[in-house]
Amino acid sequence: MEGEEKFLEDLKKRFSVWESEPSVVEELSNFVFNCKNPAPHLNTLFSFILPLSQHFETENKVLGVRLFNDLINKASGKELSPHSEAIYLVLQHNLFYKEFKLVENTLFTMIELLDKVERHGFHRYNLFVETVLKEMERSMTVDFRIAYMTTLLRLAEKMQIHIVKHLRKVLFVIYSYLQWPDGKLCKPTLFLLNTLICYCWPRIPPHGHQILSQLQLSEAIFNEKLQKDRDYMTRPELTLYQSLPYLFQELRMGVMALMIPDATPPVITVHVDN
Repeated sequence: MEGEEKFLEDLKKRFSVWESEPSVVEELSNFVFNCKNPAPHLNTLFSFILPLSQHFETENKVLGVRLFNDLINKASGKELSPHSEAIYLVLQHNLFYKEFKLVENTLFTMIELLDKVERHGFHRYNLFVETVLKEMERSMTVDFRIAYMTTLLRLAEKMQIHIVKHLRKVLFVIYSYLQWPDGKLCKPTLFLLNTLICYCWPRIPPHGHQILSQLQLSEAIFNEKLQKDRDYMTRPELTLYQSLPYLFQELRMGVMALMIPDATPPVITVHVDN
């Protein structure tokens, strides 16, 4: 412990020149990634990481997010609580940038943070869902869409019935994303719809006809792509596209079951893997 404090005191004296001395950042990274109990040093470490995560160079921003993530995983919610709001705001700001690696790491870290500190209620989960939905309505490449859809899926699984507050907007995004003929995007999108059906089933029937219509349209799009591009697909791609009809069928059956008067929640066997 004394050795760690001495190291950090020495690093603090030299940290002002970190932009011109890469070795300083390397020493900080090695310390954070190898420190088993960073809790006594969180104030100092966060003061180092903050300038990194707010730097104009993407590489430094990504490193800052990775360091935040490592500390979040190692510290308890109680230890993180005094810093959680500041970390959340810094991470949220990263979502306005268009560097995929930065956004992907940031989304993952924000969920890890909320999972640690948001123990009572879902206020910041709701705020994060609103941010994610807003970003998902923008035009973006398929990689960004997959990252955001996967994040929304994880949020829905954690919030369970509480995701119902955002049901209409989430369904709107699902309808939009199902029109993209990309299997890697379609799969988490269908898993998200499955999660909504499982947890929000009493609110699904009013949307049933539209959901069924969108599933039918999307399945036709993917069947056409499969027939057209089958000979050019890799084996993993072909396997993915061949699995989609089963997912579509299971979801249709689940929605139709809920549209029966006095319906009980369906048992849907779609396996959700992140």
